[in-house]
Amino acid sequence: MANFRVYNIQLLPNNSHEVDIGISGYKKIFANFRDRTNRARIEKDLLAYHRDVGKESHFGPHEFHPKAGYVWGRFVKYKRTDKVDDLNTMKPIFQEGRKQVGVASLHEMFFIFDCAQHFLAIEEASGALPPTNLFADILRDYLTPICNELFPNHTLCILLIADKNSLDVVLKEAVGFSRIEVDIAPPNGEAEDSLEQLKRSRIQKLSIIGSPGGGGAIANDLPPFLLGVIKGAVKYGRTQLSYFRAPTEGTGDPIKVKYDSATTPMKFEKRKAGSESDEDFAERCLADLREKVGEISPSSFVPTEK
Repeated sequence: MANFRVYNIQLLPNNSHEVDIGISGYKKIFANFRDRTNRARIEKDLLAYHRDVGKESHFGPHEFHPKAGYVWGRFVKYKRTDKVDDLNTMKPIFQEGRKQVGVASLHEMFFIFDCAQHFLAIEEASGALPPTNLFADILRDYLTPICNELFPNHTLCILLIADKNSLDVVLKEAVGFSRIEVDIAPPNGEAEDSLEQLKRSRIQKLSIIGSPGGGGAIANDLPPFLLGVIKGAVKYGRTQLSYFRAPTEGTGDPIKVKYDSATTPMKFEKRKAGSESDEDFAERCLADLREKVGEISPSSFVPTEK
């Protein structure tokens, strides 16, 4: 069973004269990503191209397969060693010494990138995928020079898609807030409620910090605009909340709890049939990705029933 984590990868225009790069633009980005990876493989320089993630482990892209409206492929994580598989061909080698770089403990992570909605789902591979923010940083390092070259008048944003249900729970049980922090990058395409207002104003990024000042708590009846931004950040940003909930037994002081959307990623599972091709599996994963992400919008949250 493949367990996928989901990210939003989008390029935002830097001025009012620029437009969304569209499906063809995102395909160009991943085609360039593929070409750079292949060049490193041909030059036998994959070890330098891949990122050091500690404990002699390395992580990076391995293969790309562009299709109509999406790209699928694999990332890999492995340990460097002197005697096992060749890094460039993944074929067994038997050579002592350090003349040939080999790999051990190889993990492959299947990915699908939807060029239409610019969402990427990548397999966690039993914990082999780097943590949420570290993976975003690594991917940003790979894609930033590509985006700067192809689309110099746009800014790259890579955001984790959070689990909507976890925020639902917070909004239902919170009796007050001691701090609210929201970072959001409104979408290029269609939006709703507060996100649409931000997009029309051409606000590329917005950061909000709310505190009660002088102690106390922010009331749980948040303004509609702020509530819309908090809900929208599940899909297009990050929300950190310090809030109070009623004590478990119903008596005593409220309990202070912290919520961080970066620690509650949205996931979906998909099982590959034994006889199923990688391409067929990718198409099924793409359908699930689009359905899962499509379920998230500010209006889809459960009423808080305060």
